[in-house]
Amino acid sequence: MIRWRASARAEGQRRDELIGAIRTVRYELSSNVVAIANVVSHTSGCFLPIELRDRRYREAQFILARNLPSEVREQVARSHETMFIATTNVAGIRAKGSAVKSEIDAIARIGDEVAKANSLLHDHLTKALKAEP
Repeated sequence: MIRWRASARAEGQRRDELIGAIRTVRYELSSNVVAIANVVSHTSGCFLPIELRDRRYREAQFILARNLPSEVREQVARSHETMFIATTNVAGIRAKGSAVKSEIDAIARIGDEVAKANSLLHDHLTKALKAEP
């Protein structure tokens, strides 16, 4: 009986840890989606620097890798790897002072990848874990 209670308590703690990790990574992803959308919608020719964050993801990466289904885990990892590309692309655009449509489209596709990862995390949180987003 004591082992069962200890096991149930440990499982509850792992679940709470996963929920917290998903929530903090979702906040970070949401911020990145907004930053990318601002770049994509910006048409004045004066591009501001973009700072896409991944610290929360890096801190929670092991928890997520251990607990998320492969589809969700792979999309979240892919979206974080592409954020470096978006940051680099925006830096190049700033250096030139202008952007061509293909550059903006590439950044928009990265934004779509990040939004998809956020959506998959939301669905896992609310459907599989039955937790508040």
